[in-house]
Order: sequence, then structure tokens, then C-alpha cells
Amino acid sequence: MWCMHFIGNRAIVLGDGEKQIQITYSAGFTAISFFLPVIVVLIAFVTVGNNKRSYTRLGCGGALVGLGVCAMNYVGQAGIYNYDCLYIIDYVIGAAVIAVVACTAGLWIFFLFRSAWSASWWKRGVCATILAGGASGMHWVASIGTLYRLKKGITVTDDLSRTAITISVMVLVNGTSLNTILTNLNSLSGVASV
Repeated sequence: MWCMHFIGNRAIVLGDGEKQIQITYSAGFTAISFFLPVIVVLIAFVTVGNNKRSYTRLGCGGALVGLGVCAMNYVGQAGIYNYDCLYIIDYVIGAAVIAVVACTAGLWIFFLFRSAWSASWWKRGVCATILAGGASGMHWVASIGTLYRLKKGITVTDDLSRTAITISVMVLVNGTSLNTILTNLNSLSGVASV
């Protein structure tokens, strides 16, 4: 989620691409926006993660994950130090609805059917795709509803911040993807040997 947010924001080019007016981030809010969804998703999985099928728990877990995705987006936006971000409330609400609905659907499918999926890693991929689609959809609706007003007296002379964040995010994405693939292959080989 976090990686998608910053790579997505890296795609935003303001003006005619002039270096001095491109979005630049502060480290503090960027770090908070990284840890926020990790903590919220952990709480959501603990809330939902027992073996009882509870629609109340699934609803609460989905709402937590969806709102955590939204919070990550807007905390990340607060880390933009050379622009004031102004938000159109209809888009904020739309982004939250997309995130909560998609995250609830993904968690519902995963947790209700996970016991039947022990050897079906592709079904887990479907749930991950739903969650990723919700996060991406939320991000782009939120982006459309964001207006950027350049702060006076702040100029960006170096593109290092944007480039460094993009490289860091790409390393995190590739590392996480490789870890997920290896974990799935290990679990499949463990199931096959049983």
C-alpha cells in the first residue's frame, strides 16, 4: 500500500516538469505513513484472525484496513513540504468508501475460505489483488480530489528526495514480492511433502 502511494505520487508531474516545483517530501511524515498501515493491518488481522466466522469481526477488520489505507495516504500527503494540499471532500469520502469496501471484500473472501485454501496459493493472490485494487483505486480518487498550492519562499533545487524515495520504494516492493513468492513456494512444498 505504502509503496503504491509513493510510486503513484512520483508519477504526478506539476507544471511542465520543472524541477523547482515538483513535490518533495519530509522524512518524518513519510516514516509515519509507512508504519501506520502496518500497525493498522496488524490490528485488523488480529481482530478478524480467529477461526470463528464472525461478520462483525470481518466488517470491523475491513473498515480498519480501509481507513488505515486512507490514513496512510493523507499522512503521506502531509509530508509534502513544498505544497499545501487542499482536499475536495467528495473525493475524500469516495476514496474512503472504495478502500473500506475493497478491503472488507478481500478480507471476507480470505478469512472465510482460508481453511479450504491451504494448497491453493492463487486464491490468496485473488484476495491480494482485491486489496491492492482497493488501495490503488482509493489513491487515485484521492489524487484527483487533491489541489496543490505551492508554498511561497520554498524552492526545490535538488531532485534527490523524490529519486531517493522512488528507489527506496522499489527496493521495498521487490524485497517484499520476493519474500512473498519464497514463502508461498515453501508452503506449497511443505503441503506437497505431507
